[in-house]
Amino acid sequence: METLLDWIAAVPDVIWSGVIASVITLGGVMLSNWSNTRRLVRQLGHDANEKQKDRNAVLRREVYLTAVEEFVRASHKMGTLSQIDPTKSNFSEGFQDFFVVAAKLQLVSNASTARLVGELVTTYGEVLLEMIGIVQPIHDVQADIAIADEAYARYVEESRRVLTAITQFRESARTESAVYEALQRSFEFSQEQANKHSQARLTLRDQQTAMHFELTKSLMPILKRIAEVQAPVMVAIRQELDLDGDVGDFRRQAADNILRMDSAMNAAVQKMEQANN
Repeated sequence: METLLDWIAAVPDVIWSGVIASVITLGGVMLSNWSNTRRLVRQLGHDANEKQKDRNAVLRREVYLTAVEEFVRASHKMGTLSQIDPTKSNFSEGFQDFFVVAAKLQLVSNASTARLVGELVTTYGEVLLEMIGIVQPIHDVQADIAIADEAYARYVEESRRVLTAITQFRESARTESAVYEALQRSFEFSQEQANKHSQARLTLRDQQTAMHFELTKSLMPILKRIAEVQAPVMVAIRQELDLDGDVGDFRRQAADNILRMDSAMNAAVQKMEQANN
């Protein structure tokens, strides 16, 4: 031990100063590297979080904007349900995109917004079930009109065929009275049936017009009901998108729009009633 101490004591102070300085420098470098590493790890973690937030924001924005587009389309399609042929397409087929985007919206939105969207989806489901009963008589009349159209066209074509046969009979100077009378009876029957189905078609179209009028009267309160449920969803989406403007003012504007739409609907119904009287 004394030998070691003697050896250390024999080392010049200048050398020890250099060693100590080197150790201090090395320690400073290690401390600096450790601090830089921690700062880099934190920075990378922060950047990753920010990028994830940006990706989520972009995803939510796309879903929100798509949802707004589908809300508009769904409201428009509600007014065209009577024109759908139930034998060729599903009654609710035009609303599939709406229900899909609503499910996406509920997945990425806040809990409060998701509840509002759920209420809107439920309202649309209820309305569609109600509309089935409302438009079914119109679809039945449309089917009857199609049958009358087909029968009318068939008997008109038959009348033309028989008339051509009568013309040929006369031009060929034939004298078989029984044949001529049979052709004449066939022509008169075809004409009678064509007139019958033509009149039936006109009557059915009058019924269809009256039914469309009643449908319009029924549809207006339904659209108002949808608008009242949809307005809070639009406000919630606007809040989540952090759009500029007063949300309260937007809510009041939506309520005013509903009142204006209700007034316009009532005026339209009155005009249609006056036109039918």
